Amino acid sequence: MSKCPELKLGRDAAKALGLTARTLQSYVRRGCPHTPSPAGAMFDPADVRAWMEQSKLTGNPGRPAREESSELAAARLRKENALAAKYELAVAVERGELARIDDVKQDWLARITTTKHRLLGLPAAMAPTLEGLSAEAMAAMLRERITEALSPLDPGDDACGGGK
Repeated sequence: MSKCPELKLGRDAAKALGLTARTLQSYVRRGCPHTPSPAGAMFDPADVRAWMEQSKLTGNPGRPAREESSELAAARLRKENALAAKYELAVAVERGELARIDDVKQDWLARITTTKHRLLGLPAAMAPTLEGLSAEAMAAMLRERITEALSPLDPGDDACGGGK
């Protein structure tokens, strides 16, 4: 002899299932199994649980439970890793551990421009001072002035606003 299902009225069924009466009513509109009666809809909790499982409903507020594809999980992980890397780079820039490429380019452009102008100005500036000097004295003076002209290219020099 088969056992007859234990039918319950809406509030009692909702309580037995750990749901609110409002949630159970919304499930009825979505196709939850029930039996109409003059006293109100009657529910077999076992049938409702099976329907909830099949419909991937948890009874909890929010989005229904759903299975996530491996591709979606991998995409979420890539996104989280990219955001973490982006944040780590921003922190390193704030700490002064990294510099933005545009700032580095601008600094070196200023250093190279300054050096170019200093080197191109050497002949006119030095010609009068070299006259009558020995070759050794000329070489020493030129070496000193060229070294001075190249100083903006020294990474330790702050002549152009950069350096260590």
